[in-house]
Amino acid sequence: MTAVALSIPGGSTWGLEPPRTARQVLGEMVGRPAFLLDGLIHPTATLLTGPPKSGKSFLVVEWVEALTTGQEWHSRAAPVSARALVLPTDPGGFEEYAGRLQSHVLDDVELAHPPRPGDLEGWGRLARYALDEGVGLVVLDNLYGYNPTADINNNGDVGVTLAGLGELARAGVPYLTVHHPAKGVKAGYAGTASIEAHFRHLVYMDAGGRLTIRGNTVTPHALQLVRGPDGRTVEAITRESSTSSAGSSVKVHKATPRQQFRERQVAQATPLLAEMPGDISDREKARRLIGAVEGINTEGKARTLFDLVEGRHAEAAQRQPHLDASNASTTG
Repeated sequence: MTAVALSIPGGSTWGLEPPRTARQVLGEMVGRPAFLLDGLIHPTATLLTGPPKSGKSFLVVEWVEALTTGQEWHSRAAPVSARALVLPTDPGGFEEYAGRLQSHVLDDVELAHPPRPGDLEGWGRLARYALDEGVGLVVLDNLYGYNPTADINNNGDVGVTLAGLGELARAGVPYLTVHHPAKGVKAGYAGTASIEAHFRHLVYMDAGGRLTIRGNTVTPHALQLVRGPDGRTVEAITRESSTSSAGSSVKVHKATPRQQFRERQVAQATPLLAEMPGDISDREKARRLIGAVEGINTEGKARTLFDLVEGRHAEAAQRQPHLDASNASTTG
């Protein structure tokens, strides 16, 4: 297929900014935090990848809330508070994000359509807007939806998308891009190697809510998310991990296939339960999981899964006061 032609105003961007010395570049880095959200959102380019319906967008909502308030996300610090600009690409994306955000951050999170693929001038205007309006993070959710006619395995087609994001990088605007793994693959990302090469920080989220984190400026590690009935994270547990001699891989304690299957069911059931009306019985909630969750085809199985999700939520709620007390004693 033919890639979209890049639209470069005036035919060239060279000369719009004078070169800087290495000393000037280092001087600009002074005081800049190593991460916008400790170990999770890099101050340049971050890629969050995971299978559909695994809760990536819900996770982004939580991270954006932490960033805009400057509050911790499960012991992960957000050193500087800043506004966020979210660019949804899926139908209903605006309503999805606005409906999930907590009320106290609604005025600090903006939503807009991204510039069309190849419109570098538009991306440049977006970058200038972010700098002028104090936007500390731009979110593109997601890479597939942004340029749906492109061949994700073609460097030329993918380069059109990355060139637009590159305008944000040129202006020093941090961005987080959401992506999907290749079909039939349980890890990594779909597309050419140029995608990984573009991003400084990589976070992979599996169907069971485990994050595998690696990048240029972080030791590879893993987090296991525990979610409540409303789909939000109630705990983020650091898993024991070790790196290879090359420091490029993460080894975590692997669950059995049965445990992995159960975690996928929990991950699928949690957001479904969160969206159900509060005035229906627990039995009816369990029944509604039948056919909507992988492997749940009887009322008995549905009830067992419902009880498991509710039990985990109750355990997390019991642990939270202790975590809050511990954090208070540390900060006090």
